[in-house]
Amino acid sequence: MASRHRLSRVQGLAWNRLQVLESALYAASQFTESMGGFRIPPNIDDQSEEQGKILAPEFLTWMLKDIGTDRFGLYVRDYFRHVSKHSLEKMGMSLLRKDASPSDTILYTVCVNSVAYKFLTTVLVIEEHGELSQRLWHSALQYRATAQAALKKIPLVNTPSLALLQAVLCGIFLFQGSGDTNFCWELTRTACRICTDIGLNTSATSGWALSEEEFFCFIWCYMLDRNYAWKLGRSKGFLEATPAGILHASTKLTPPISELLLVYLDLAQIQDGIIPFIKDSSGEGEHGVPPVTNLREQLLPRMKDIRNRIDEITPPSDRWKGLDSHSEIAALDFAYHSIMTTILHLIQLTPGQTLTAKDLYLDSARQELSALVSICLSANKQSTVAFLHWTLLYYPLTAVFVLFCNTVVTSHIGDFNLLKTVADCLTQSGTCSEHIANLQKLFQEFVSLSQRFLNEESSTALTNQGATHTSPSQQGTSSQDVIHNSNSPHWLNTSTTWSSGILAGLDNHSFDPSFSMLELSYGDSTFFLGGGADIPFSSA
Repeated sequence: MASRHRLSRVQGLAWNRLQVLESALYAASQFTESMGGFRIPPNIDDQSEEQGKILAPEFLTWMLKDIGTDRFGLYVRDYFRHVSKHSLEKMGMSLLRKDASPSDTILYTVCVNSVAYKFLTTVLVIEEHGELSQRLWHSALQYRATAQAALKKIPLVNTPSLALLQAVLCGIFLFQGSGDTNFCWELTRTACRICTDIGLNTSATSGWALSEEEFFCFIWCYMLDRNYAWKLGRSKGFLEATPAGILHASTKLTPPISELLLVYLDLAQIQDGIIPFIKDSSGEGEHGVPPVTNLREQLLPRMKDIRNRIDEITPPSDRWKGLDSHSEIAALDFAYHSIMTTILHLIQLTPGQTLTAKDLYLDSARQELSALVSICLSANKQSTVAFLHWTLLYYPLTAVFVLFCNTVVTSHIGDFNLLKTVADCLTQSGTCSEHIANLQKLFQEFVSLSQRFLNEESSTALTNQGATHTSPSQQGTSSQDVIHNSNSPHWLNTSTTWSSGILAGLDNHSFDPSFSMLELSYGDSTFFLGGGADIPFSSA
């Protein structure tokens, strides 16, 4: 593993704790291998267009009537704008008349059925009609399966076109929602190539005129590309684009981009800024990466501004109509803290950082997993699984290992309970998703590996209770003690105060408080950055 040499350099950590960290790295590598490559979901393997869901003219009329209107909230409308109503009508009518070429028929089938799936899932959030809702949900799944099956039939050597780009983007949305992240990365690479070939990136960033659907296709390519590049630990994205050009182009849209999507777009630009540091955290690489100190000066103020904007859009409003606002906000929090954890990691690598910086780093990781628990608390199981696919599988899992390391190194009961809570939450969702089930096993492995140290310290603490009599005024609070707060989540509460004198482990070597958690938590890009840059993918 890439981090083994880091483990060997750790000073002041008990050998048995080092062994557990090595076991965790091995478990992570096994998980990465099991997730590598794209496997066709069994429910769409041999499905043809004839077997798939056929869009009725009445349903096409319904979609064209409601999409873009006040029936849907402002935030969800943006998720339809990469395929305009004009294009949707053209594609739908061509399918109904059966007058498109074979290649266009495939592209139109992907786009129309993908929009139909999103449309019905949006309607189901707004209205509940008992058995009728169940039938609508079943129809939505059929539209999704039809679109996914058609996507597999697209020869990606097709002549680049806007329709091809729209179909590939629709496929990414569907397959990421189904948990096929690796395939989505390959599709994103293809989408960026098409976007470049038809000149959307040049037009968008040069101020040239673009239609609404062209611009939305471009920004989706940009956001997806930057996230997958960051997740996979790549040194750069596939799509050439400048943040300044994107910002300039976005101001020309009417109606403008919603604040929700703008936040995600700004987060993608933050990712763009930190990608060079993932492979070269020293800032002294061959490509002239700026000093890491620039991250603190430039990105932290921007992240603070983004945090304020997230807080502003969080309250209930009609803008959320058609979306599960609770889960959407939790997913946005997860994304924010995932990026913030990375920034704080990179800042920690600069000399002279204080304990406060490490505390902020750990707190960001805790906030990230707390958002995950919030998603799991949703009453809609199917929706929960989709959100988990767009969070746990879409972003790096750095926070998981950060808190696992802290649990092993300092026996932090709060972090242990948070990891255990997430593992328990994923158990239910794992019944609906093989990908989440595999992640749950990894979480459970981390819980099991760290459990032994909590058990040992609990036993030692009970043994020492009667032997040592210390007045309350003499009892200090160590950096790993849990703060008792009635407003804290339940996984941060504990009835046991863990003594700092027990942290040495079996070999009695004391733990060095200057130990950088990041030497372990970010050392292995093959897992914690998402799976490595050289994962084999099948060609579509």
